[in-house]
Amino acid sequence: MAQIFISYAREDFKQVSELRQRLKDEGFTTWMDKVDLLAGQRWRPAIEQAVRESHFFVLCLSNRTVSKRSFVQREIKMALDLWQGMLEDDIFLIPVLLEHIEPSEIPVSIREIGWVFLFEEDGWDDLLRALNHGIKQRSIEANAPHKQNEEAQRLAAVEAERIEREERERRLRAETARWQELQAETARLQREKEEIESKLRAETARRQREQTARLKQEREAEELRRTA
Repeated sequence: MAQIFISYAREDFKQVSELRQRLKDEGFTTWMDKVDLLAGQRWRPAIEQAVRESHFFVLCLSNRTVSKRSFVQREIKMALDLWQGMLEDDIFLIPVLLEHIEPSEIPVSIREIGWVFLFEEDGWDDLLRALNHGIKQRSIEANAPHKQNEEAQRLAAVEAERIEREERERRLRAETARWQELQAETARLQREKEEIESKLRAETARRQREQTARLKQEREAEELRRTA
């Protein structure tokens, strides 16, 4: 059966959980982060993968969530980006209004998409009708997720390779920076060594001059004594 990604805000979790259960009772597979995201998973890649593997994206909205512009726009953009690869009349993103919301409060990007008024008497039937129509549109079968999983695995492998490559590049940059630091430190020590050697040579030459002058003075004094 088709898989449905359920997008929602934490404030609506209880109501959306009831919606999720009703969908499961109808035979749909659902994905919700609070239920299906495992401890220790990186949440962003896991959510993106779940969206890619899903046949429908149900966006649950309430007066509490439409005010959270960042949440709404992020979730809508994710769905719309995926929708770009489908036919124009394919049903994928389904906005579900959990309560009455003023039309002016609905994000502009989804105002032209048919809404489901879940709080109304026939809201549930409207949602099922949209889902079933979408299933027929794209001939979604029970084994359809298999191909999607293969594509998801391929994309995950590409992403893992990208992350590994970036990590290698990061390590190489770090090693290069360390090597450059060592070179700079070696050059500094070499300069200090040369300065010390130069000072030693200068000090040795000074002492030799002083010793030569002293010996000359001693010889001259000795000659004076002899001639006196």
